[in-house]
Amino acid sequence: MVEKFDELENSTTTGADNSEQNSEADMGDKTMRACACVAILALMLAVAALSLVVIIIAKPSILIPDIADISDSNEESNTAQSQSEDSSTMIQAMEEKTWVFAYDVPWGERNKIEDSGALGGLSVEIYRAVCAEAGMRCKHVVTPIKYCWDGVEGIGEGLLNGWFDACAMYITTPQRANIFGFSGEFYKAKKGQFYQLSSNSHQVTQLASLKVGVAQGWFTDETCLNRNGLTADSVVITDPVGLVTKLNDGSIDLAFVEEGFLDSEAGLSTLSETQECALKGNGAMHRQDSALPLWFEDAAERVKTSGQLSTICARYPTITNCNID
Repeated sequence: MVEKFDELENSTTTGADNSEQNSEADMGDKTMRACACVAILALMLAVAALSLVVIIIAKPSILIPDIADISDSNEESNTAQSQSEDSSTMIQAMEEKTWVFAYDVPWGERNKIEDSGALGGLSVEIYRAVCAEAGMRCKHVVTPIKYCWDGVEGIGEGLLNGWFDACAMYITTPQRANIFGFSGEFYKAKKGQFYQLSSNSHQVTQLASLKVGVAQGWFTDETCLNRNGLTADSVVITDPVGLVTKLNDGSIDLAFVEEGFLDSEAGLSTLSETQECALKGNGAMHRQDSALPLWFEDAAERVKTSGQLSTICARYPTITNCNID
């Protein structure tokens, strides 16, 4: 019995040892497989990370779009859309508006009142053509010259206060350009010229001792004389017709006006020297903040290039400085 018990005990011990050995072997295999899996996973992660680095370096915008770029793109798109809408609104407003052009009369064949009482002349015809070319509604009115340009005050009350949108056919001068803007050009600018009675023989070199008359609001004013280094003993401002009267009665010694303006007056002669007074020929004088240039400039150019201006000018052969090339 004792021997059998010992055998049984030995058998039991041996079985337990074998079981433990098998269990340890299984655990070792599992550990090795787990380590292998971890190693493979780590390798895959490393490869993926390396690929990501390469992509980011080569083309970062593929994975990480620049937020600033997106913002700028959206802002540009919104700005363009807003500008387009503003432009459409402005065009509509310009087309619905009635543009008012003011003319001072009389100015020979340029601006005049017809026998019918209607405003007419070369200037009006040209401006009507420009308005028609642009498809704009325009109104043409008469105003005293001082409301466009006051030669004494150096300002144009009517134009500055918006009584009209533009004064038609005004020459650009430095003094005027300090205040107003100019669009279009239809007459070539002439120079300033001195007239005297034919019985006199005054010279420009004597100007400091002479009385000079100028026309109110004209570009041939005292500031032009000063820009040319000339100073008269005194300057008298009057209307163009009054200049001839004052020459004849001796109130003034010289009349300073646009070149050729008094050629048809009997008993007058000119001094040989002429003076440069203009920066640019006759066009539309308007406020600096006016929207007029947005359509007037292009339409005026089309009237010229299409031959319309030449046709209109041909109807007024006495006005030799019409039609700017």
